[in-house]
Amino acid sequence: MSLHAVLIGVLAETPIHPGAGQSGGTIDLPVAREGGTGYPFVPGSSNKGSTKHQAGGDPDLYGTPDNQGSAMFGDLRLLLPLRSSHGAYKWATCPHLLERFARDRERAGYEPFDWPRSIPAGKVQANGTGKPLLIEEMTFTGDEVVADEVMSAVTSLIPEGKPYEATRERLQSQLLVMPDDDFAWFARFGLPVHAHNVLKQETKTSGNLWYEETLPADTLLYALAAPRQGGIVKLNPMLDAIRARK
Repeated sequence: MSLHAVLIGVLAETPIHPGAGQSGGTIDLPVAREGGTGYPFVPGSSNKGSTKHQAGGDPDLYGTPDNQGSAMFGDLRLLLPLRSSHGAYKWATCPHLLERFARDRERAGYEPFDWPRSIPAGKVQANGTGKPLLIEEMTFTGDEVVADEVMSAVTSLIPEGKPYEATRERLQSQLLVMPDDDFAWFARFGLPVHAHNVLKQETKTSGNLWYEETLPADTLLYALAAPRQGGIVKLNPMLDAIRARK
């Protein structure tokens, strides 16, 4: 297997707020979303900046204000945790996101995998459930299981190491694939919104109330990182930096 880029998996340990920089109606601080799909994402510039901060910032790798670095960082794309009647939550994805994931893997030089082209309305692919499944306020039936190659590809995004062994095992029963339209609805309206308030020191009354949208803890994301020139060996310092973030 000849790699042209590195696939980076990121598991959110706490709720994260990739800001959009503008208000979204009643939500003062919405998360950044793709313009066409409405899917939340973390911009590649934020991904690069976080890695650079943790690793000390090699200017040859990450660049300077005047010069681009030798590595390119893609946007972080997601699987979304959703509240469920079975277990605390489910990791949800859809055929559209799996198609993107498969294309990105193949583009980087990883082994391709086959994904479901569509899911019938009202159905999900989920392991361990033949009963109705309540996700937020919607009910689905899980008549089909998640294919092994889909499960294996998604599991590869979970960080390695003993602290994440249970997380990898839990993914086997908590991953589900839902119809594109339903996932798009949850991505748009199913994210947690937290109220924040600053009290006035003298009166203890509200001085500033705002609402912030976040990606929940255990959100699973991925991105590609690739060298601008030369071989994959140029990514070795980047891999060390990514491991240092854990």
